[in-house]
Amino acid sequence: VRCRRITEDENRNLKRICGRSSNSLEYDFKVLGGTDVEPNEFPFMATLRYRIGMQFQLCGGSLISPYHILTAAHCVTRKKGGNEDCDKPVEQRSLEYEYNTGEDSWDVYIGSACRFMHECSSPHKVSEIYVHSSYDGCKEANDLAVIALTNPVQTDEGYPVCLPDENEHLPFA
Repeated sequence: VRCRRITEDENRNLKRICGRSSNSLEYDFKVLGGTDVEPNEFPFMATLRYRIGMQFQLCGGSLISPYHILTAAHCVTRKKGGNEDCDKPVEQRSLEYEYNTGEDSWDVYIGSACRFMHECSSPHKVSEIYVHSSYDGCKEANDLAVIALTNPVQTDEGYPVCLPDENEHLPFA
């Protein structure tokens, strides 16, 4: 995967501001569905909206740097030949995917300022999509993708989620 890496200075700055609530915007709306949240409670949340003709596919993601969204690979791909390929024996399956690409087809909204993000913020555009090289949609394995944005997210829009350091041990319950 080749995509713009953030610098060490940018990474240090991210560690200072990640996970903070952005209360610079005031709205009387809540996140669509699920549990009600306070405006800007999840400043790292990304709403991914992909246009297919007059319809939209919605997915979620997390802002991990001002330029990058971590999401699921199944949100940004389609299996060539459809999912019926998954019913075939493993050695006969094709692991070829088509990417939901087209810069103008994606709108990425950051944060949880209001219930309908297109009513209170401007979308970011996608410059590149990177899918995990071992993604297998049939097994739902390595279901990871990174979306690179054309322009960086500003701190008045949202903050990246805090990520562990490279060698940090994470306890699992």
